[in-house]
Amino acid sequence: MPVLKTQRETKKIILPNDKEAWVKVYVSQNYGDTKAIQKAALSKMKLAQGGSSDAEKEKAMEKSKNSIEADLSTLISVTLNRMILAWNFTDENKNDLPVTAENIDLLESVDAMFIFGEIGEDETEEEKEDIKKDPSVSSES
Repeated sequence: MPVLKTQRETKKIILPNDKEAWVKVYVSQNYGDTKAIQKAALSKMKLAQGGSSDAEKEKAMEKSKNSIEADLSTLISVTLNRMILAWNFTDENKNDLPVTAENIDLLESVDAMFIFGEIGEDETEEEKEDIKKDPSVSSES
């Protein structure tokens, strides 16, 4: 019988900008993560859609072309906020820094994008076992 698990698999990622820096992330998103990420991205898009007249909508559409990048950055920020569990960053006084939205925003862009790209990249050990048993289970098929 299938089990709905409350524990999720995690992995540790070494960051490219500083080989001593690491983050621990969930391997994959659950439905709650997906809902939160979509809600954040869609709320920005709704704000960009503007008023009810055709002229207002056209003006809003023109503005929204400039907000696509902002919507993408919102999607990345919320994803990182939902998926990063721990890290080894400290402040200047060697105090551990908590994983917060504000501290995530302080990451170097190259590190943030690297983490974002690594989330969901590897199959879990369980998925690897399923693929060994039945190759048709592979997510790449």
